[in-house]
Order: sequence, then C-alpha cells, then structure tokens
Amino acid sequence: MTQACRLLLEWAAPGRDRAHTIALNACKAALTGDIEAETARSVFVAFAERHDLLAPELTVCCYFR
Repeated sequence: MTQACRLLLEWAAPGRDRAHTIALNACKAALTGDIEAETARSVFVAFAERHDLLAPELTVCCYFR
C-alpha cells in the first residue's frame, strides 16, 4: 500500500482524475486501518488498468531437452 500511495501522491496534477482521487483515498484509508488492504488494492488495480499501468500477463513455456 505504501508504494501505491506514493505513486498516487507523485502523480502529475494534470493527470489526476476522479479515479485517482478514489484510489488515493482508498490507499490512505488502508494505511490507517479504516478499510482492508485488499479492498484498497482492488481500487488501485482499477485505477492502474484505467491508465494502462499494468504489464500484460505473459505465458511462459519452458522446453527442456
């Protein structure tokens, strides 16, 4: 939560939107114990998806000889 909160606090002001505000408030609430960390994580993930911050999932196949 600390890193997510830090990222949101450092987010450039022109790029802050309603999703940013909701995610930041959720992270702060989780840090103070007002909501569950998993709830804040879900809110942050929604923010990250909205802003294309998540790396795509990769399927890795290993072949051995």
